[in-house]
Amino acid sequence: KAAQKAKLVRNFHNIDADFLILDLGAGTHQIILDMFLQSPQGILVTSPTVTATLDGYLFIKNCAFRLMYTTFKKGTPGRVLLDNLKKDSDKMKTLYIPRLAEALYKVDAQSTELFLSRMKQFRPRLVMNMIDDPKDADRAQRIRNSCAQYLGIELEYLGLMYRDQLQDKALSSRLPVTIYKPYSVLSQAIQRIAEKVIAAEPREFDAEFTNEIDSAASFSQAEEEANEDYALKLSGIDDLVGSGQLSNGELIEMIKTQSYELTQLRKENLLLKSKLVKAAKMGFPL
Repeated sequence: KAAQKAKLVRNFHNIDADFLILDLGAGTHQIILDMFLQSPQGILVTSPTVTATLDGYLFIKNCAFRLMYTTFKKGTPGRVLLDNLKKDSDKMKTLYIPRLAEALYKVDAQSTELFLSRMKQFRPRLVMNMIDDPKDADRAQRIRNSCAQYLGIELEYLGLMYRDQLQDKALSSRLPVTIYKPYSVLSQAIQRIAEKVIAAEPREFDAEFTNEIDSAASFSQAEEEANEDYALKLSGIDDLVGSGQLSNGELIEMIKTQSYELTQLRKENLLLKSKLVKAAKMGFPL
């Protein structure tokens, strides 16, 4: 719930520690995005498969739009423009951050300058995991190019980690792989990435923006999120194709996977609609 989320964030900020790392898992639920955006230096861990590359890009894209919505407060001219655009999913798919910022500046210069300032500070970091071949590392460049072209975001590349059976053996022994085999290729990769994180100069956003917390999610909000997920899946493919980051074979593979995922999203959407109807009949506010 909203109050629990706010309390959790406050408690995180009050922890006396040199580093606090939250393992947020997959997905683009609002609380995941807000937790990731507690720092401008969040770390995205992905793998070189085509769908994982798309999901990695989409996650950063969702973060950028969440950053935008929490900067333009309700009732401001910029927020009105965003809310109107949000109703037209086709237009949102083709309206990328740099171009959208130009339109926002014309109606709400002050909020747009604050948003652009936060976007400059937003420097997410990328780790490419489960690499089998050095050529797989090229997928990191694809995400970087798409983020720069369509979102105006520069990713920092922390490094890559090769697939290693030692990881499973270490897990079965209940030991971190860096202790189980500290001089293995995987352990050395983890150590290098950790050193970069420790050595990096800490960044902070110039002002808090995740305090604008929406009311507890209702069925209607959940339905809206499902629709947005559907549109974003399609827009992510458009972005990668438009930037020349996908081959024909990769595009075919991605379409097959996305067709299944979009079918599942449609099913979820139908379920949420039925819950909406049921809640309305029982007289619950939506």
